[in-house]
Amino acid sequence: MKNASCAYCTPPDGKADVLAFVGSLEFSDLYVFKDQFHRGRCVLATRGHYEELHELEPTVYAGYMAEIRTVAQTISELFHPDKINYALYGDTVRHVHMHIVPKYKESKDWGSPFLLNPESKPSTDWQDVVELLRKVPGTKL
Repeated sequence: MKNASCAYCTPPDGKADVLAFVGSLEFSDLYVFKDQFHRGRCVLATRGHYEELHELEPTVYAGYMAEIRTVAQTISELFHPDKINYALYGDTVRHVHMHIVPKYKESKDWGSPFLLNPESKPSTDWQDVVELLRKVPGTKL
């Protein structure tokens, strides 16, 4: 099921101003934030349109959670963060999507929730991060 007015239901360019499409997994689509304040920061959105986590059928839920784990493991292996933060919001973008945010002890927001709109300039290496994350097992373009 898709929602024509939902940015995550119109991949790969529904949120092209802030996100870059990496690829699709069985249950989700993977995007990288163009602002790489946290190197490796990405979001994993469900492939179907769901507004709440509890709306996912049990097999979709299990598959989606497994893909979150796989993406996080790949981020850990590629970028060696000190910690990975996870966040599932949806107040303004009503589509189930998990923020997967590598945190580093030297970052400005270490020890607190990750910054959604940091005061730093967007990173110039987001394309490199896209290419690296295409190594996530099961990712298809």
